[in-house]
Amino acid sequence: MAASPKPPRYFGISHHLRRLDLAQIPHPLFGPPPGAEGVVVRCDCGAEYRPPWARRLPDELSIHASSDGKLWAPAQVRFQCPICASTNLLDIPVLTDINGYLAFFGDESEQPIGKGGLIFVYVFVAIHPGFLPLVNERLLRAKYVIRPHVDPHSWVLHLKDVRNPNWREKNGSRLSTREVDSVITNICEMIGANESGRIVSATVLPPSKVSHSSAEIYELALTVSLFATTELATSRKFAPSFFLESTTLDHEKNLIDYTVEKIGRGLRHSLGYVWLSRGIVPSLPISLPKGSRSELEIADLLAFVIRRHMYRAYEGNRIEFPVKLLGDVNWNVISSDRFTSTMCRDFPWAEGEER
Repeated sequence: MAASPKPPRYFGISHHLRRLDLAQIPHPLFGPPPGAEGVVVRCDCGAEYRPPWARRLPDELSIHASSDGKLWAPAQVRFQCPICASTNLLDIPVLTDINGYLAFFGDESEQPIGKGGLIFVYVFVAIHPGFLPLVNERLLRAKYVIRPHVDPHSWVLHLKDVRNPNWREKNGSRLSTREVDSVITNICEMIGANESGRIVSATVLPPSKVSHSSAEIYELALTVSLFATTELATSRKFAPSFFLESTTLDHEKNLIDYTVEKIGRGLRHSLGYVWLSRGIVPSLPISLPKGSRSELEIADLLAFVIRRHMYRAYEGNRIEFPVKLLGDVNWNVISSDRFTSTMCRDFPWAEGEER
């Protein structure tokens, strides 16, 4: 058996990257990225054909820094003409001026339903540096209210835990679930009232029967979320980076979580992702220890709130956290192996507003 190829260099990545076979790398079955629906490749033989958006590229197209510190992004991709087998080149759009950088922090929430059903949510949130101090203040205040005798810096807010009466009893919190919900609602209202200070990108699998394992759904949702959130950022001429809450201890060995590395590098084999990256997504998504950043706590909270709303609506029960409180959200709705993106308040199937 041939050895797996040595991983390419990635700008800003000091982690040890694994040797991955192409067979290990998820293949996103997405069509043309937004704005590229009419792109064709023209051959000297006279043939015209659409780029193979849904075919896995053989090369891992990374962005790396040269010895003089300059970043080099893929500017062309080679294809073989389906008629004469000549080599054709497709120019990749590369932005030379950007508006700035966005750091997105992500977490997920899931809810089994019925027999073989699932609701799954993955949220990325980017918070403006000028808004972050207020977010941190409100987050610490909420943690103090929930556990007034414990240093709020010493523990991580996970909404699934704090709403559990057994967890609250064990951890010395005397609040009722409704009182906790009131504390969380205040944070949601703060997020919704400061739309210019944050970007929320939520990838959702609505209540549905699933034929895949939870791990496979996680891979699909994370792939869609990275794809869609990258397009959201680069279409506004911002260079995004992605930080996910670790689900393993790989970070202790200077590794990215295996699934995160596999998906991040798999997207570099996707022509659609390389195209919409516009040459300004220099690095891979990386995993961070739980609770290492307050933004990860906010991502956990948002993912829970969105998932909880969908579940309560599915069950026909009172909604504790209406998602309208969150303000505008970029919704990425998964359907089979495709997704649609919509920017609106409330769920897109509730308002029907298109981005």
